[in-house]
Amino acid sequence: MTRRLFLFLFLCLAIRFLFIGNPGFVADVAYWKSWSLAASDKGVVWLAQNTNFNYPPAFGYVLLLMGKLYRLFANPYNFGQYWNEANFLFLFLAKIPSIICDLAIAYLIYRISSLFLQGAKPVENRRGGTWREAIWNHWRRVTAVGGPPATARRTSPDFPVANQETEAREGRGRRTGENGWQDPSPMLFEDSPNRQADPSASPSPINTIQLFPLLLASLYLFHPLPILDGSIWGQVDSLGVAVFLLSLFFLFKNRPLLSCAIFTAGFLLKLQNIIYIPIFYLFILRRFGCKVLFQGLAISTLAFFILTIEFFLTGNMKWVIYLMTQNADWFPYLSLNAYNLWWIVAGGAGMASSDKILTFGIVNAKTLGLILFSSAYFLSLLLILKEATFKNLLLSSLLAVLAFFNLLTQSHERYIFPAIPYMILLLPYFVNRRVTRTENRRGEAWHEVIWNYWRRVTAVGEPPSTTRRTSPEFQKPSEIPMPAKAEDVGRGKTAGRTRRQWIQIFFFLLLSLTAFYNVHNGLVTFYPQYGLPLLSSLNIKALTIGVSFVNMLLLAFLIFHVVSRLSLPFSPFAILSLCSFAFPILALVFLNLNYLGGQVPLTSLTHLYASQGFGTLQYNQAVNSSFSPKNWTRLSVQYFFYRKGLGTHANSEIVYNLGGKFKKLTTDFGIDTEAGTESSAVFKIYGDDKLLFASKTMGRFDLPKHAEVDLLGVKNLRLVTEDAGDGNRDDHTDWLNPILIK
Repeated sequence: MTRRLFLFLFLCLAIRFLFIGNPGFVADVAYWKSWSLAASDKGVVWLAQNTNFNYPPAFGYVLLLMGKLYRLFANPYNFGQYWNEANFLFLFLAKIPSIICDLAIAYLIYRISSLFLQGAKPVENRRGGTWREAIWNHWRRVTAVGGPPATARRTSPDFPVANQETEAREGRGRRTGENGWQDPSPMLFEDSPNRQADPSASPSPINTIQLFPLLLASLYLFHPLPILDGSIWGQVDSLGVAVFLLSLFFLFKNRPLLSCAIFTAGFLLKLQNIIYIPIFYLFILRRFGCKVLFQGLAISTLAFFILTIEFFLTGNMKWVIYLMTQNADWFPYLSLNAYNLWWIVAGGAGMASSDKILTFGIVNAKTLGLILFSSAYFLSLLLILKEATFKNLLLSSLLAVLAFFNLLTQSHERYIFPAIPYMILLLPYFVNRRVTRTENRRGEAWHEVIWNYWRRVTAVGEPPSTTRRTSPEFQKPSEIPMPAKAEDVGRGKTAGRTRRQWIQIFFFLLLSLTAFYNVHNGLVTFYPQYGLPLLSSLNIKALTIGVSFVNMLLLAFLIFHVVSRLSLPFSPFAILSLCSFAFPILALVFLNLNYLGGQVPLTSLTHLYASQGFGTLQYNQAVNSSFSPKNWTRLSVQYFFYRKGLGTHANSEIVYNLGGKFKKLTTDFGIDTEAGTESSAVFKIYGDDKLLFASKTMGRFDLPKHAEVDLLGVKNLRLVTEDAGDGNRDDHTDWLNPILIK
């Protein structure tokens, strides 16, 4: 089987090599060229300080290696060759990291799914106890009689006991191994075919355990999206996914500390991996306990400093923070060709609309996206908090990715990429589904709740929590006779399971189709000559909006699935789930308290655009405060001090989106006290490019003036300050206590 896997890997490699010569997304490849040349010439620290490099610091070393390798075969200063779009040598070096990561992802899918389908026996047998236990377990499997010795009961997956399963569900482990914890696999790989198989279940469509992992690996290897993203486009989204899956692999091999180190490398290579941080460490806490969590955090901190050691030794750690945070508003648009909620709001023109436009009250689109994402993300954390299993970890990661893609503004089309390998890893659970709609995974129908409760109470009393799952007196609800004909129940179980399997497979196929269409359109929107001609003709605005609705429906379906896994009605997890849905409403009400009151400080809004002749725009401070905390000063005009306002410098322009929601603006204005004696400026207010107010020339010693303008129907407000024709030296201008009246 391993030979077949490597044969598929070789075939996949050959297919990807066919596309290396495609120039792909020329702008991205040009950035790789520029940054790799700078890194190989001056180093990664210089790259961060002197270029527009906007990736995490560890990725700079990938570019450094790329530049060094290029120098071995060609001269990067032969600019005619180096900057040629068809430079095959550089295209090869730029795309080979993603190709290698594709192979690594496929191999990890093969290994992880093998652990699942084999009940994680290789992990357990690594420390599987004495020879006596091994002989007895083998004899027990062959003869299927007798009971295991006491020493084997807590380690053999063939003899699950109530306490073992209860401890697993509650996230507790038993100290045995070199890392201090027993292997978590019996709990992690829930629904494994080797554990408590349902005798009434229909045969799985896969009749060999060895074939299915190979099928899953091949499903990723030959999936069109990874080929498009890496081998054609030239991007490195597979890099972050490969490192994250590697960390999960070692986590499931009971090596959490090594997993933490690898996980840290992941978000230092690909910034999008930071969305997994709460999920990952909460899983470690639930699975391994506080001690291992603190050890893992210490290892992660150490790995962080090792990977940024060059910045640390040169006293440039501030640049590490800058590289990790600068992307927060790098592209301030509703959608960067991601077919999501904001693509629908923008009417298919996401890159032509700012994400600072107002939506509900004075809440802008970016803030609303963060609120919605936080609500969905909370559900993913609840899933881990409820039960730290492999399936829940994958589901939580998948939900985080789809929520990140669909709900946040400034989302790229490629951000949906990680959903494909995560969904492939989830397929074994769907194909080998033991839990149907008639079974109780804490989600029965109302009549099942009543019947099961009556069955437990009227039989021999309420069972203790540690025996409910294993005692023959307290079987799973699917094993308890229901008040119906046996053949009807069996038929319902089989139909429910089959229907659930097909729904999940359809989910994967639909997700694959929309993701590939979205990423391909992102490429051909800018470089139509490098896409697939037939598919390029389908880049139609109405169709892209339709795909956006499909993506939102897929997210809604996943949220419904996660909520259904959480708990029964009126349980703590059900109440917390309701809180996640109530959170957006409460957040919107809280953020709109001023709006509901009728008066809104302009400083509470985020500007669409700002430019000025000196410094940067300052909220509630004078313009000199932009240089360092030592220069922080309050707004004042001729020593009249104000708590709120805008500190700017002529010639300046500040634009706000109002959405036609306000009737009037009142504001004071003047030259700031910190300005020089020669300063002078003119203040102007525009509504939708129409001049609404213009002041006389203001000087340094003039008292603050007041202005009121009507804004009825105005969608965009523009505040302008100009020098008075004598240059803008010392023209520190202030808009003081600006108030919007509803």
